[in-house]
Amino acid sequence: MSSKLPGGLPPGALQLTANPDDARDVDWVLSDPRILNNPIPWKGPSAPGRSIAEPIHFFTAQDGTRPGYKITNHHLLGAGMTGAGKTYTLAYGEIGETVTRHDSAVLGFDITKGRQFLGVLEPCLHAMVITPEHCLDMLARLHRARLARTDWLGRLQLGNWEEGCGLQHLTAWFEECPDIWTLLDSDDAPDDALDNLLSDIKAARSAGIRIVLSLQRPTWDQMPTIAKEQLANMCFGVKTSAAAKFGLSEMQDDSDQCHPELWTTRYPGKFFIDAPTIPETYALMAHRGDSWTTAQVAEHAAQYPASARPL
Repeated sequence: MSSKLPGGLPPGALQLTANPDDARDVDWVLSDPRILNNPIPWKGPSAPGRSIAEPIHFFTAQDGTRPGYKITNHHLLGAGMTGAGKTYTLAYGEIGETVTRHDSAVLGFDITKGRQFLGVLEPCLHAMVITPEHCLDMLARLHRARLARTDWLGRLQLGNWEEGCGLQHLTAWFEECPDIWTLLDSDDAPDDALDNLLSDIKAARSAGIRIVLSLQRPTWDQMPTIAKEQLANMCFGVKTSAAAKFGLSEMQDDSDQCHPELWTTRYPGKFFIDAPTIPETYALMAHRGDSWTTAQVAEHAAQYPASARPL
């Protein structure tokens, strides 16, 4: 195919997925990956005032479409090296969309860099956690809230959080999460602190609590294995194929179509995502998150204050 087209095909232009109905066949998508080479400006909130149960939109796919991403009922790992765009596209993009929905709340944790990056979002966050003491306290409160929320949903005979269930959907956003693991495993933390967070990662999803873990060096020594296995995957540019293997899902890694190690930091905000609500075709396709300026983030956070969405 490439030899018959003027100029050939750019690498990554053809994505192949197994046909779910016929083992002899494959589905394919032909697109131009070069549309993701330049930053894509933020386009504004996609559905302000609606429920977080509906998909959010904060990135563009390689085929030029704007896939919806339903974030409820699963957790997420955001992996990528420093400068790959995790904060300016994932954190600002997802949180920026989430806080426009009437039934959402977000807690921001960063005990490593404090307010340097999440601080601009503080008006729209229900908590800004930047000290070890506050972190331990908030994680203990989060654990107690999980138990109370599952009891509440149990009385309503609901297996998962749903729109209108009487609870705000809650996102706990952990920047530089390896330092949080270190804190929980230190002498400063209660003996059950680490076990409680691991328990929450396993069980909080059904309570309407979403946990997002962001890390710069995606390797197995950066988080407990039991936590990694509970997470959907969003992998930005990384430095090595070993790091890519950690940041990608098994399906993406097996496909031989996903190579974020070729990007490193050349295309900030470019990523692969595999999550329960992402179709397989999009899971094997590159995306690029909307690019924000700090001034845009500050104005947006002020427009959607946490006080307007009581937790």
